[in-house]
Amino acid sequence: MLADPGFASERGLGCDFGRLRGELSWVRRQATIDDAGSSWTVGPFRPIVSRDSPKVSSNSGFASLYLDLPVSGTRLIPYLGGGLGVTALQTSPTTIQLRRFSSTFGGSGKLPAYQAKVGLAYRSSPRTDLFAEAVFQGSPSRSQGSLERSPLINWGLRLGLRWRLGGPVKAPTPVATP
Repeated sequence: MLADPGFASERGLGCDFGRLRGELSWVRRQATIDDAGSSWTVGPFRPIVSRDSPKVSSNSGFASLYLDLPVSGTRLIPYLGGGLGVTALQTSPTTIQLRRFSSTFGGSGKLPAYQAKVGLAYRSSPRTDLFAEAVFQGSPSRSQGSLERSPLINWGLRLGLRWRLGGPVKAPTPVATP
């Protein structure tokens, strides 16, 4: 269980094809694990669980496509998107001890990753957008030795500024005033 949702940072580089956009992005996350809400059991027994540090971090790379759904006569642009990628996960070593048996796991590993986004952009100028988006990112469950780990799931809300670099840009449609 995560005690604090942590910190997430995203960087991306994309290409605009009109209503369709492509993007390569990198997301870094860090969080703290809270043992108070976890329920470690081995059969009917509760083992002793210890960690060197309660930290977990991940680096994810995604290739994504977005579909812009412009609303005529306005600078608002709703959009939908999704992508696939890979997550490099790093966890601090965790030791489970039950009587004389002791097992340590943790470290790093790579997992497939996926994301979905829905957002609303405001075309503030021909070369910039202000945007707000809801993001779902995840990786499937995985096994580590005899230990089964649940899927990684992240929900988020992001606010940002997007720049369009180079190439011809369509100016916003002027609005006639009487």
